[in-house]
Amino acid sequence: MKEKELIDVVVHDLREPTRAIKTFGKFLQEDYEENLNDKGKMYLQHIISAAERLDAMLAGLHKFYKIGKEKREFTEVDLNEVVKEIIIEEEEFLEKRNGKVKSSLLPLVKSKKEWMKELFRHLIKNGIMYNKSPAPIVEIACKINGNNYLFTCRDNGLPIEKKDYERIFKIFERLHTREEYEGIGMGLAICKKIVEIHKGKIWVEGKSDGNTFFITLPIE
Repeated sequence: MKEKELIDVVVHDLREPTRAIKTFGKFLQEDYEENLNDKGKMYLQHIISAAERLDAMLAGLHKFYKIGKEKREFTEVDLNEVVKEIIIEEEEFLEKRNGKVKSSLLPLVKSKKEWMKELFRHLIKNGIMYNKSPAPIVEIACKINGNNYLFTCRDNGLPIEKKDYERIFKIFERLHTREEYEGIGMGLAICKKIVEIHKGKIWVEGKSDGNTFFITLPIE
């Protein structure tokens, strides 16, 4: 069995019992919750939440692995179109948080459209989610820097401290508790992997009024 097939099978086999725990936990909650005391209800909710979290982590890990193993058949991708599609697809998410996305004119890049959507979706959603402003905003811009495009993705969210600049790009790393913010800590690790596949770089700088993510992608 090839490595990719092995990963697919392992993740599938692990997700199946995880989903069963989540599903039957919800059945218990719907049909028998009234028979439980407050402590029992709390324990049951912890079981369901843990199963949901594990399922999301397995899905994220699978996606992270597949990005490095998929065929790299690059075409010209219009990043203006990518950002517009993300805004439409994440309309409910943005409206719920009163979030806005602004973008200057972006170039065409050689890539896979799904990868570029994955990259900018995570940056946009992180900037809006980890944000205590009544009007969260993410601003995307690009300029030419030598042989590279230099993208900036600026938000007005919670400032990232210098000591965490590298940590946030590691798998399953989180700066906040699950009670504070949702998420599994995979988004920026996926972003880093996508950028590095393109022989680019990604880094962040945090200030008191928000953060700026920098991305370089080669001009081809």
